[in-house]
Amino acid sequence: MKREDLDVYLLIAALMILLFYKNYGNILKILMNLSIYLVMILAAASFIILIKMRRLSPRKGPLVVPARLSVYDKDANINLNKLKDIAEGMGLRIIFLISIGRSGLMGRSPGKVAYKVLLLGKDREMIRAGASAINSTSEGFKIELMERNLNPDLAQEIIEICDESEVASIGVGRNPERDEPLLELGERKGRVIGIPVGELTKHILVIGQTGSGKTTTVKRIIYEAWNLGIPSLVLDSHWEYRNLIFGMGGRIFCSRAGYPQVCINPLISIPKGEKEIFLVAETLSSLLDLTPSQFYLLLKALRRLSDISSEKNPPNMYDLLMEIKGFSTSSQPEEESRASLVRKLEPLVSGDGEAIFKCDNILSTGFEEVPTLLELGDVESDLQKRLIAFFTLKRIKDYYIREEAKSRYPKLIVVLEEAEKLIPYYKDQIGMELISRLFAELRKFGVALVLVSQSLSEIPEGAVRNTGIKIIHKVESPSDLKFLRTFMREKNIVDKILTLAPGECIMNFPGGVESLQVRSVDELPLSRESVDEVIMMNSFYWISR
Repeated sequence: MKREDLDVYLLIAALMILLFYKNYGNILKILMNLSIYLVMILAAASFIILIKMRRLSPRKGPLVVPARLSVYDKDANINLNKLKDIAEGMGLRIIFLISIGRSGLMGRSPGKVAYKVLLLGKDREMIRAGASAINSTSEGFKIELMERNLNPDLAQEIIEICDESEVASIGVGRNPERDEPLLELGERKGRVIGIPVGELTKHILVIGQTGSGKTTTVKRIIYEAWNLGIPSLVLDSHWEYRNLIFGMGGRIFCSRAGYPQVCINPLISIPKGEKEIFLVAETLSSLLDLTPSQFYLLLKALRRLSDISSEKNPPNMYDLLMEIKGFSTSSQPEEESRASLVRKLEPLVSGDGEAIFKCDNILSTGFEEVPTLLELGDVESDLQKRLIAFFTLKRIKDYYIREEAKSRYPKLIVVLEEAEKLIPYYKDQIGMELISRLFAELRKFGVALVLVSQSLSEIPEGAVRNTGIKIIHKVESPSDLKFLRTFMREKNIVDKILTLAPGECIMNFPGGVESLQVRSVDELPLSRESVDEVIMMNSFYWISR
């Protein structure tokens, strides 16, 4: 080192010593602050290094493989506890999580339900063998393993949650006493309340005054049923279900020009013989309030049409009207009966009635596959609506009878909004037996009815007594409350009904009585114009006439 350089270094050192001497207090404070920050930085770096080392180190515990339990047969009786026992026998553990499988906006593939499942085991080969064992001993469903294993940290969190709650480990609605799916409606004090799916075919009555929450309850039933793969057919007159059905990927029909339309021919089955002829005659007689002589003329005309027609070319309501108009009478009283019968029939086939009752495409709507809405708001009269409703139910019954397969669980839910306007009010014993038999046959072949009304006393008593589940929202009508006392024996039941808030209800079913707050369904916030535009332009909604 040169002397000149050494002199420079000594000068710099002297200046630094002088500076430190003059400002040593401030310099010490700065050094102390820096030391605190340095310690914090070193601690954070050490924590990050430890976490990374922990993640890189192998986790002890079972391998967790996500899987899908796919149900292909809606009638399959799936005992979740039995599946757990089979898995445990193979040294595995199975955890049921949440219902999946929706397609489209809110809909799903009909007839197929799936659940997310976790399988825990020593290795993937053992888990694959366990899944094969479950599939080989079960019918109507199978377990399909996913390609990737579940992240160990996420899996551990799920397992810990499932260990704390039996409900979380199952994750699907169940009736613990019967081990069957539960159609969840709402809750009370943190407890989920609903209807066991196997009970739906006992038919449901939902009543309550305006604003009490009836429609919210019915929408929940439709929504939860579709989550289980069960479609609904809704007959409504106020467009209250448009967005729900549309959002679930369903179809919408009405009688308005420019829209996909549905038609039903009440006479389509009379070529089959006397039984069908009498059914049509009895139904029309009740709807039109016919006298005995008018009933005789109607029966005569139906028999005549049956003789000259065939199942491939059945008569319709217009043909019936023309047949009766063409009758020759032998007396003045008979002529008066004929003329009166014509006057009663003409409103049925006038206006929209001619198009509605002229053909029959109800079985082409896809009601058995996807949620379907038949909007009756533009139908001119309650008489026409009742005719549509009754023969729609009859055609559905005939459809499922042809399948010749009885079902424990429902294949279809039919909702009748303003049921008091849709169900024929039979005045004689024969008519009441007719409606009771129809309800019973629908039940037997897996069709669940949901009757919705503001007034219990306006629905035919036979129909009310054929509903095994009654959901009551707030009602104040004295006649309705009096009727409710006849089948609800709980003490002070009327006082409870009178104090129900909107959305609250009391459910009376074979298992007892439950009070609950029904959960509402989140619907697509679409305007009527937006939905109409899609319906009128999308061929999915159209059917052959």
